[in-house]
Amino acid sequence: MTPLAKAQHGLALICDAMLDLLAQHAEGLPHAKIARALGLEMEYPGGKNYASQTILHQLVNAKKVEKVGEARNAIFRLPPTSK
Repeated sequence: MTPLAKAQHGLALICDAMLDLLAQHAEGLPHAKIARALGLEMEYPGGKNYASQTILHQLVNAKKVEKVGEARNAIFRLPPTSK
């Protein structure tokens, strides 16, 4: 498997895990709880959990997840049609 194929496979698995987790929490979860539940918490100078945040927002852009609220108060959940 090429490095690109490995990376794409890993990304698909993380996306699936996020969707599975959100399916278990119809009320939705904040980003930090999603990252923690999936073991994706990471810190770097100036930020935290950037990788999981980026992946989560890709799911929002693909309309597989909806974001309710703004900034630190945002909750992510499956849209009604995905339940």
